[in-house]
Amino acid sequence: MHGLFRWSSKWWPGVIPLVAFWAIAAWTSTSPLESDLAARSTAALKDTVLDKTRIAVAGRDVTFAADAFSEDGRRSAVASVEVVSGVRLVNDETRLVPEAKPFVWSAERDVVRVTLRGNAPLPASKGRLLEAARAGLGGVEARGRVSTMPRRCCSIRSEN
Repeated sequence: MHGLFRWSSKWWPGVIPLVAFWAIAAWTSTSPLESDLAARSTAALKDTVLDKTRIAVAGRDVTFAADAFSEDGRRSAVASVEVVSGVRLVNDETRLVPEAKPFVWSAERDVVRVTLRGNAPLPASKGRLLEAARAGLGGVEARGRVSTMPRRCCSIRSEN
């Protein structure tokens, strides 16, 4: 038993600097790793149709929040973040955009401006509607108050 205490007195002073070096290395290398994972996760989502995308990285864990327009799109977006190399865990905070019922769209014209109101199925459609209004009306100002709410033609709901 006496030999164990003599042996531990030789390695114990080396543990303190080792822990200090480990803490410094963990503190300085975590930030570049997190920013790299966030950039690669964002790049993996470039072909997906999502709204209000937010990616937060803590260590190797990614918190992914977005508004999806279909369940398949939501699942494929989460799967594309999960396959990014270096990601350990994906906290899925995505949600489906509520369906617009009834699907309403209108255009109101004043003397100097046109205001578009209602729902658009996708964010790209919202932009195209505004561009078409600006191009079709010449010098009239076009403002959009269009929210993105999909119109699902084949949704199945169970009434409880």
